[in-house]
Amino acid sequence: MKQKLTRALIDEIRKEMPVLSQNKEKGVIGGTLYVIGVDGRVLYSNETNTDEVLVSMGSWDGAPTMELPKGTSFQISSGQLVIEGTSEQNRDIYSFLTQNTSVEWSMCVDSSTYHFFAGTNHQEKEVSMAYSGCDIKYHNHQSEYANYPSDADYETKSKLQEIGYKEFYIYHEPTDTYIPY
Repeated sequence: MKQKLTRALIDEIRKEMPVLSQNKEKGVIGGTLYVIGVDGRVLYSNETNTDEVLVSMGSWDGAPTMELPKGTSFQISSGQLVIEGTSEQNRDIYSFLTQNTSVEWSMCVDSSTYHFFAGTNHQEKEVSMAYSGCDIKYHNHQSEYANYPSDADYETKSKLQEIGYKEFYIYHEPTDTYIPY
């Protein structure tokens, strides 16, 4: 049955299906795409038309891409990129980042809430970070140490144990394993 389009009908449709402004639409949808280069730097970021947080390596067309937990944030401070979020799959996120870049990453995790901070200073060596409330520390080596902790790693471990860190792991990319030390 055809119905004549009247002003009253248009007003009724507007009540049922409001049109959101672009800013309100972004607030409702809230997704972001981050493209990260081989050096761990954010090359591009843009809001998406989904509620997903996506990270893509090198480009957004055919490159390795991973969906991150909703609410994951990216911060760039003092030349360091820090990704913050909450996920039981934080090791998978960390593995994805390290396997698709050529720099060292570090990750701190609160084992009771799975809240994590993953960061890089965009260099092949010497990434270090610690966050209050975390008790697990992961890092990888892009250098000759590969799957062995360095003397500096043991020094850092000693300092972090003083502030409540209990577990320490080196991520070994070739075997996709976490080696405790």
